Amino acid sequence: MAIVGLGTDIVEIFRIKKIVERSGERLANVF
Repeated sequence: MAIVGLGTDIVEIFRIKKIVERSGERLANVF
């Protein structure tokens, strides 16, 4: 169970990173 939880956390981190990068690109295009 702990391993599954850790894997889920890693997936969440990657998902957040992708969203942040996408938002960063959008902001860069605006400025």
